[in-house]
Amino acid sequence: MIENQDYIFVPKIDVNEGITSGTVSKAALYCSKNYFYIIPFSSVNIWNQSDSKFINAETFIKDMNSRIASLNIDEFQEYMRNFLPAERVYHVHTLEKFSVQVGFFIFGGVRIKKPGEGVQVMNVQPKAKRLAIKNFYGLK
Repeated sequence: MIENQDYIFVPKIDVNEGITSGTVSKAALYCSKNYFYIIPFSSVNIWNQSDSKFINAETFIKDMNSRIASLNIDEFQEYMRNFLPAERVYHVHTLEKFSVQVGFFIFGGVRIKKPGEGVQVMNVQPKAKRLAIKNFYGLK
């Protein structure tokens, strides 16, 4: 697979999991033409001040990045779906909302919404990476 053609990798994002959940996650993001995959490093719930760390995220990403060029898209997608829980896999074509705002600083981000769930907002930096995602999916 070729980066920015078959997939996009963002090593660091912040995900606001939705106002009602009160959870913000630090994560990495892989995008294929059909899926988003969010690999969380840690999550903080602001309502009850809990903080969760996820093991193996750094190891998984290091391993994936070292072998992704040798994978085809089907192998990559199967590998990601087997590693991640379903709530961290987002099928692009079934999302109720999917938008990318390329604007400057806080005026940019990726917004997604699975059917029956709340809107999640991903802070993706830098602006060039948001533009790459927007172009990758052919969004206006």
